[in-house]
Amino acid sequence: MDFRDYVAFLPLQRRVRAECMPTGQRWVWNSHVIHVARRRNAQAPIRLIVCHGAGGYSDALWPICAQIDPAACDLFLPDLPLYGYSTTVSPQNVRYEDWIECLRAFIEETDDGRPVILWGFSIGGMLAHEVACRSPLVNEVIATCLVDPRSLRARLHIGRWGMGLLGTPFLGVGRRSPLSKIMIPMKLVANMGRMSRKKALSVLCAKDPRGGGAAIPLGFLATFLAYAHSRRRSEGEAAVRITLAHPAQDAWTPASLSITTLRRLEGVGHIVMLENCGHFPIEEPGLTQLVEAVEERLHAVAGGVKPS
Repeated sequence: MDFRDYVAFLPLQRRVRAECMPTGQRWVWNSHVIHVARRRNAQAPIRLIVCHGAGGYSDALWPICAQIDPAACDLFLPDLPLYGYSTTVSPQNVRYEDWIECLRAFIEETDDGRPVILWGFSIGGMLAHEVACRSPLVNEVIATCLVDPRSLRARLHIGRWGMGLLGTPFLGVGRRSPLSKIMIPMKLVANMGRMSRKKALSVLCAKDPRGGGAAIPLGFLATFLAYAHSRRRSEGEAAVRITLAHPAQDAWTPASLSITTLRRLEGVGHIVMLENCGHFPIEEPGLTQLVEAVEERLHAVAGGVKPS
């Protein structure tokens, strides 16, 4: 499996831009060798960094990200530990906090003075916001989803086999006991069947060993479910601007979950509903609406437009 399997689900008129994958590069962080797919444009005014979720990685998200105007941004798609083409010495020790610190370190170590926009898909939306709260180098966040994993209602939607009912005792065992190192296939705990409105795309995501078919340690799951995401940046720092571009027909994480979270975050929020799109936003006209929303923010930040 590779990016071409995902490109096949794009509307015909959108496939040309996604036919060739960007250049792959390696970045070493702690015990991880992080693969970063990059569509290089060193002259672009903005660095756009994509944050995948628990069923995505660079190949899966490239067909969507490739639609963004190449002149508007230097595009990066890092594969976080456990996913994609990245490798790690001890996958059983990876925790959700590692994703946060990995992304923050990547932004800071590769800083070249240009503004940064984080574009988060699925649980990558809350990840992007958390990193933005920790790094003043991030100008703003675009997210397709903002689900708070500590919400019982959110857990009931995202998980299988009653995962939403898991309480404090499970989370403690999952984080601190020897059981935390047990590797669990992601498709057993996540409701991957609701990834897309296209059944074949949901099946592809669930089977892809670099994406939804990957295994994660119980400790990663427990630390994700228990994580208390930040509501705002430190006192005195500018609020995070968030564009929530949410699929309108998302059967996995309904828009109401994300809107509830957005209202709790102490930033500047704007909502765009992607018509006809499921959780994996690949249908029209929502895909075009997503591209337009991203490009609008790229141009706004490049032009120094202050948040409305």
